[in-house]
Order: sequence, then C-alpha cells, then structure tokens
Amino acid sequence: MSTLPEPTYRWIHCGDEAFADMARAIDAARQSVRFETYIYASGSPGDDLRDVLVRAAQRGLDVRVLLDAFGSLYLADSYWAPLRAAGGQLRWF
Repeated sequence: MSTLPEPTYRWIHCGDEAFADMARAIDAARQSVRFETYIYASGSPGDDLRDVLVRAAQRGLDVRVLLDAFGSLYLADSYWAPLRAAGGQLRWF
C-alpha cells in the first residue's frame, strides 16, 4: 500500500502573491496548464498572467482556460486572441 506525501501549505497574504505563484507554476509546467477563474480583467495583473499562459502555449504545452462569463463580463473575447494564436484554448461558462 502506497502512502501519499503530506500536503504543504503556505499562507498567501495578498492577491499579488497569488498571481506571482500562479505565474511561477505556469512557467514550471511541463505538459499542460488548466486555469479556471470566476473574475478576470484586463490590465495588471491580468495582462501579465495572460502573457505567461501564452508563453506556455508557445512552448507546446496544452493550455486551457475556463472563465466565468458573468464574472468576466467586461472582458472582450478578443482579449484572448494571443492565447488562441499560440494554440491555447479558451472557453466561457
């Protein structure tokens, strides 16, 4: 019988830390990235995170983004054109 390693936790004090952690995780990914969120907006930090996702797709990773259409109501679908051009996928729910 195998045992799973104990999970590790780290307290995130602010959104900036969370976005930096997400960017590092995406940069470290080797096969695929799945990103799902309720609220997403253009500007900072959204543009930076989108660029990290685009770079991951350009590296050949399977990148899939799932966004809530209501929570991201003011974000144009065309905002994700660079991700799609790099081979990534975006879906609204």
